[in-house]
Amino acid sequence: MRHNFVLSHVIDLPFGQGRRFVSARSTLERVVGGWSYLGFLQLRSGEPFTVVLGQDVYDLGAANAARPGLLRGSLKDVYSSGNRDRTQYLLPQPQVSQFLGTPADVRNPFSGIGRNAFTSPGVAAYDASFMKRTALTERVALNFEINIFNVFNRAQFSAPIANLSNPLFGAITSTRAGFTPRQIQFGAKIVF
Repeated sequence: MRHNFVLSHVIDLPFGQGRRFVSARSTLERVVGGWSYLGFLQLRSGEPFTVVLGQDVYDLGAANAARPGLLRGSLKDVYSSGNRDRTQYLLPQPQVSQFLGTPADVRNPFSGIGRNAFTSPGVAAYDASFMKRTALTERVALNFEINIFNVFNRAQFSAPIANLSNPLFGAITSTRAGFTPRQIQFGAKIVF
């Protein structure tokens, strides 16, 4: 992938014993004190993928090995810009046939567009956690945490269907592995 930016941070909130606010031992200090905020931001460009013809025009015995030729315009024209449907990433099959198709010289295996000429949608994800540590005794503490994965509940799309013979060409039919809709998880543990 071309660009990858990851930022993680830990912020101790200024409440509780030894901190700026509510530092006196009290019930309020036990509730609001000792919290930390953790965050993990991930921004990256999409991965490259290859568009295939879905026909064996080079007589190789593999229909998914042949890449289409650029008939007119540029590869940027194949992206479905301005479309409100975020799942139609490349132009639909009827429209893309003006730009991509069987290469003019099928005897030349290099007449098709290159491998990995297109880029899938990028990733923008943010996870957050709130953690609280409460001392029960001098040697025993209770840790409580709230983890929120995919805070903004943003869909992370995978690459679209890249076979020109498929009627769903250019459509995204799945999300990326490892990215889920927003999830909230609670946890507690005793540390001794």
